[in-house]
Amino acid sequence: MDRRNFLAGTTGAAALLAGCSTGFATDDDEDGDDANPNGSAEESNDGGNPTLPDGPEASPTVVDFKTASLTATVADDHVSTADRLRVSLDFVEPATPDGPARLAAAVYNGKSFEQTFRLRRTLVFDDPARARNDDRDSIYLVPTEATPPAETVPDLTRDEKGRWRVASLRDEWYPKTWTLGPDEELTAELALAAHPDEGNSPIVPGRYEFARRGNAVAIAVWPTDEPGPDGDSGFADADPPTLPNEDGEMAWYHQAGPGTETYLEPSAEAIEAPGTIEFAFVNRSREAASGNPGYWRLYKLVDDEWYPVAPWEWVQPLEHVGPGSVRERRLHCYHGDPIETTEARTVGHLGGGRYAFAVGYAVADETHAAMFDLEAPELSVGAEEDATVADEGDRIVVELPNYEGARRPATFTATRTDEAGERLLPEQLPRRPQRAFRNSLALFEPGVERVEVKTDRGTALRPFGYEENETRPVEYRGEAFEVTGVLEPDD
Repeated sequence: MDRRNFLAGTTGAAALLAGCSTGFATDDDEDGDDANPNGSAEESNDGGNPTLPDGPEASPTVVDFKTASLTATVADDHVSTADRLRVSLDFVEPATPDGPARLAAAVYNGKSFEQTFRLRRTLVFDDPARARNDDRDSIYLVPTEATPPAETVPDLTRDEKGRWRVASLRDEWYPKTWTLGPDEELTAELALAAHPDEGNSPIVPGRYEFARRGNAVAIAVWPTDEPGPDGDSGFADADPPTLPNEDGEMAWYHQAGPGTETYLEPSAEAIEAPGTIEFAFVNRSREAASGNPGYWRLYKLVDDEWYPVAPWEWVQPLEHVGPGSVRERRLHCYHGDPIETTEARTVGHLGGGRYAFAVGYAVADETHAAMFDLEAPELSVGAEEDATVADEGDRIVVELPNYEGARRPATFTATRTDEAGERLLPEQLPRRPQRAFRNSLALFEPGVERVEVKTDRGTALRPFGYEENETRPVEYRGEAFEVTGVLEPDD
């Protein structure tokens, strides 16, 4: 293999892709009430802008060890520093009886001038370069004869089970500093080995991170024949319907088994409001998954049918999740008003019941989702607190704050009817796109035949695709209504 050409390719993988443009379907309402209806409450609480790795053509190499039933890859294959020093890593060979697994490493100076840097900053040339998994088991990147900076090349030995270990950690392997000229690249070959003491674990399944001051390169290892999740799901016997408006086959977590290569794993399958669940999208296939990192959706199951709850719009970047990589998403659930955060998805106004959380990543157009039960009281929804409500007997008139001064005032009207249509849940009404429904349907009581909502064009006409004088039958809490929206005549 031409090491330099290979390493040039891995260094190129350090380039970052920009996301696509945003994809909000917004109206041109001058009142500003319709632009980005979810706002910071449901869109910007995604933990900030994600770092977008390069495309699938730059996916890291996946190798199967010959010394154990293990598969490994470099899950996070590069780091970049503020001074444009880039480090990349990828597997070259798996572990075999003849030698340990080997990786190619590259350090590239992207500056137009010479830089002298500490080798330990690169993570892969530390003294020693050690990574640990969650169980504190250690692995090491060990210099070989093909590692130019190495001052010492340690011996590598096989233990009684035939697993490769570094013979000693006592010597200093590298000098403290190294110098690279402008646009110069250091290439090297490193061996992957376990601790020299056989009382310590050999290389076992887990995610091992070489980390320093916020930067990390990770190696993911999993059982070759059983890449799927450990343990059984509490919903193992469930047969839920397909989620609406999702493409491809359903890939439910509770249906994942030992042989499942990609899955969405929840940290819990039942919580009490307020409560939090972390969802991990795990890719242990041999190709990159792709999708929108900003896409997610929460559904509620009622009468054997899923209803979308939140959110209703998304930004539209694109991200690739390489083999061995994991993308984590945290969901906060509240029965009442949510406490907003930029570090998680947050959804308030949820009643008790069964929910499903879906993400936008897929390898072959499947939809990954996981179910959970939420313990909470039944949800009761009323008009917005700042709405003005006038009770006129069988007719109620609601005025929203955006009505006064609206450039295009409009009226949304809900009337009792005998024709049932699309069903709406209480959990859907508090969402910004459903604002007209919340301030009308939630006010119907015995004797009320009609509710009018005075608002702006964006709020009144959005349920009809911004077309005036359209009608739509809906059902709410077992009662049927007909809704319509009209613009008020110009004076």
